[in-house]
Amino acid sequence: AADWYGEQALSCPAFANSSSPHIAGDLPSVLRNRCPEAVTVGLEFGTVKLEEMLLAVIVDNWLAFNLESATSEQKKNVKKRIKSAFYVDTDEWKKAVWQQSVDMIQKTVHGLGAL
Repeated sequence: AADWYGEQALSCPAFANSSSPHIAGDLPSVLRNRCPEAVTVGLEFGTVKLEEMLLAVIVDNWLAFNLESATSEQKKNVKKRIKSAFYVDTDEWKKAVWQQSVDMIQKTVHGLGAL
């Protein structure tokens, strides 16, 4: 993966630069369990400042534990906030995501072709 995408583009335990928690039950985990030599790649695209994203996640978690007592306005605001933290509804952001996705696909095809 480092040869294909460049080490600076990767965040993983092998490089000791990943702050992501271990996630179990997702598709990449299943693939790694079935095929340990496989490399899985997940793409992340920037949206908002880290503090804003973390606060949106915290508030969304609060809502999950207080769903019955939350007002409909609170529910609406929390869901709007969490969506905005992970999806920017602008043409500029969508174009950047598209371009980065195409770049990763091209690098993947090139890497696979070199095997």
